[in-house]
Amino acid sequence: MILKILILSITAVTISSSINPNPRDLNRIKQMDSNENGEISYEEFNASALDRFTLLDTNGDGIVTGEEFMNPMLEQFKNMDLNTDAVLSKKEIRKALKKMRKEKKTKMIEEKKQPQPFIKQ
Repeated sequence: MILKILILSITAVTISSSINPNPRDLNRIKQMDSNENGEISYEEFNASALDRFTLLDTNGDGIVTGEEFMNPMLEQFKNMDLNTDAVLSKKEIRKALKKMRKEKKTKMIEEKKQPQPFIKQ
């Protein structure tokens, strides 16, 4: 069931990218396109879904529990909860979003600074 949800989520991202391209979503699609032909094959799609499943299956038992599925979100919540009161205030959310935007901007600048190879391998 979780794998179906994961596949549907990836499909939704792919569809929404073609309607309203988001650089983050386009990057995910590029990552899925392992042979870099501009298309995502069934095999590439399945490999990407399995990679995501493997990331979620933290104990490696082949099953993603609700706890494993929610762990990334809980980690993000903890990072946003600046005063550790287990509640997010508007102020904490604003600060966290501002920090994430700044980090994203810094990352994009760093990526642009990386020299591009003349010949793709």
